[in-house]
Amino acid sequence: RRVHGIDMMRQQVKRAVSKKNEIMDELSHSRAENDRLVLQLRETERQIDEFRDQKVLSGEEFRKYSSQVRSKTTTTKTMKQKLGDMRAEWGVLKYTCNCLEENFEAIKAEIRKIEDKMGIRGYSDKAEDLNRVTDEKNAVEEVKGKTLEELSRIVQDTMVVIRDRRNKLTPQINELRGQRTAAAEVDQEWEQLKAAYELQEGLLMQDVTKIEAEVGTLSEENRVNEAMYHRLNHQQTLLNAMLSRAEDEQKYKAGAGSLDVSGCKSYTELMDRTITGIEGRS
Repeated sequence: RRVHGIDMMRQQVKRAVSKKNEIMDELSHSRAENDRLVLQLRETERQIDEFRDQKVLSGEEFRKYSSQVRSKTTTTKTMKQKLGDMRAEWGVLKYTCNCLEENFEAIKAEIRKIEDKMGIRGYSDKAEDLNRVTDEKNAVEEVKGKTLEELSRIVQDTMVVIRDRRNKLTPQINELRGQRTAAAEVDQEWEQLKAAYELQEGLLMQDVTKIEAEVGTLSEENRVNEAMYHRLNHQQTLLNAMLSRAEDEQKYKAGAGSLDVSGCKSYTELMDRTITGIEGRS
């Protein structure tokens, strides 16, 4: 029964603390709003002080300005009244919270004395811990349930997307299968043509090798014949020159002409003089 009373007291304390936090939040908001209105009022008063030395408003402008000032003044008074009410309520809640905490501590001390007498010290703390663990477990189970629901929804959405994409890709897959068969036939034909090409290439390379060997042999023969041609051509040139000199020598001896080289009338005379000169020097 006393444990049940503690639970009720705890619930009252929690409600009071929650209400206190709400009042504190609202009080902070009201204070901020009040500060803003006070600053706005001060700005308005400053503007009024500045306007005192200026031309006084009249007519419609003055009525419009007065209406704005009255509206802001009314709002400020309302916020101040609301702020005062919140402060009073906050004081009551704070006093109530303090009283509940004192009663809670007193009841808790009394329960500890009873637990010591009955030899079950810490029972209330364990019960409180158990309640806290139970609440945490329930929260975790709730989060787990939401997570499982979210995962289930994601899986369902994924399956729907996969099914839709599969349906869209089915015609393309069938087309690719046909193209795969055609590609296999083309590959087979290509392999056959490649084998025939390699066979013809091997035969042609044999012919090319044979022709290159023949060309090498003919080139060597051509080189030998060309060398022989040049040698014979030079010999012919020398023979022609010697024949021309012999004919000229016959003419010179017959008195039909003269060599007239270094005072010699013929090649024989020129040669004898040259030999005599060489022998004289040696």
